Amino acid sequence: MRAIVVTDQAAGMAGMTLAERPEPKPALNDVIVQVHASGFTPGELTWPSTWTDRLGRDRTPSIPGHELAGVVSALGYGTTGLSVGQRVFGLTDWNRDGTLAEYAAVEARNLAPLPGDVDFTVGASLPISGLTAWQGLFVHGRFQAGQSVLVHGAAGGVGSMVTQLATEAGAYVIGTGRAADRQTALDFGAQEFVDLDNDTLEDVAGVDLVFDVIGGEIQKRSAGLVRAGGTLVTIAGPPEARPADGLTVDFVVEADRAQLGEVVRRIRDGRLRTNIGTVAALDDAVAAFNRTERTKGKTIIRVRSYPGEAGQPREEGTFGQDQSVLVDEAIGEPHALALDLHLVNDEKLGIYGAIVGDREVAGLTYNVAGDDRLVLLATSVIPEFRRQGVATELIRQVLDDVRVQGKTVTVMCPIVRGVIDHNPEYADLVDPEHPGAALGHPRRH
Repeated sequence: MRAIVVTDQAAGMAGMTLAERPEPKPALNDVIVQVHASGFTPGELTWPSTWTDRLGRDRTPSIPGHELAGVVSALGYGTTGLSVGQRVFGLTDWNRDGTLAEYAAVEARNLAPLPGDVDFTVGASLPISGLTAWQGLFVHGRFQAGQSVLVHGAAGGVGSMVTQLATEAGAYVIGTGRAADRQTALDFGAQEFVDLDNDTLEDVAGVDLVFDVIGGEIQKRSAGLVRAGGTLVTIAGPPEARPADGLTVDFVVEADRAQLGEVVRRIRDGRLRTNIGTVAALDDAVAAFNRTERTKGKTIIRVRSYPGEAGQPREEGTFGQDQSVLVDEAIGEPHALALDLHLVNDEKLGIYGAIVGDREVAGLTYNVAGDDRLVLLATSVIPEFRRQGVATELIRQVLDDVRVQGKTVTVMCPIVRGVIDHNPEYADLVDPEHPGAALGHPRRH
């Protein structure tokens, strides 16, 4: 199989190479996952577990990456709870070969089912950031509704998840970062923002919880901002300073199936947005990780291409060929539809279908989020009916039906977003609390 490997710790990411490696074999309670998308954290290359096994023996060439989304292709002896062909996502063992490969061996308990309406790239972006945020807030930080939370790096992969989860749970969130991150942090839900280069951090005082992802001097200064009984949670290593009358927790994220389920549930209904900056193919992974310019959001590696998931962007600012055709239709000049199209709503399956004659030629999938909101997920049109205005007319009829029902929408599909952006009479249907994503990048209204 093809995989990204590292052999020289001193070389860092510049030492990554694409190579052929043996396919893994499942151990007891393992599954083999055919990897579709993989996440990577640059800090992995400084971890001892990347280079040695649990007994301290050299294990290079090793395969980095510990986040994945894919399909179960084989089961180890004794494995229960998952089945061959099932879509999954999760976090792999730190001491084993990772996920920047076509196949990975993973303990079954470290994986959770990935719903069919969640793109593999989205699934691969969730495990570390989502679990770290969840565990730091609710397990180690013991967060309670109404508390104040200072989130360092609020526009980053972990920080944006912390900001969103804390806001949803009833926190007053103060985000920090560079000046260029201000609007992003506010868009993710922070009520205030501190520019760490130009503002005075100590002006923030008496917070219940500090979530630190930076360490060093910022971590030390943050300890003095925690009110009595509060907590400083950090993933940046053992703290050098502690709150005068509070707790400090330094933790390493752990795999947890139930918590993964909570995170992906919020992705599906629009309460949570992932922070993907770039998506690159496996062939381009080394170059993607070695860019000299600062990139925003998480880099995800698309290990395997596949059809049928038109609801999400393929990479930053670009779409797959099928997506591009439909997006171009949505944002281009209006088409005079020459077809007699009518709408059917299969509420059991969660799909609006466009029917021409006796044939279903297009569909728009959705989830129900409460009594008064739909989450619009993905639009598809069979090839011979593309470029004829079918997608636009389907979306118009769906939005008209939503209006008749008195509901709002969360938009996760860029094709729907294109129609709304170019037909402002539908803008009022977008839920102000859960707007979803903009065309090509996240946006809040």
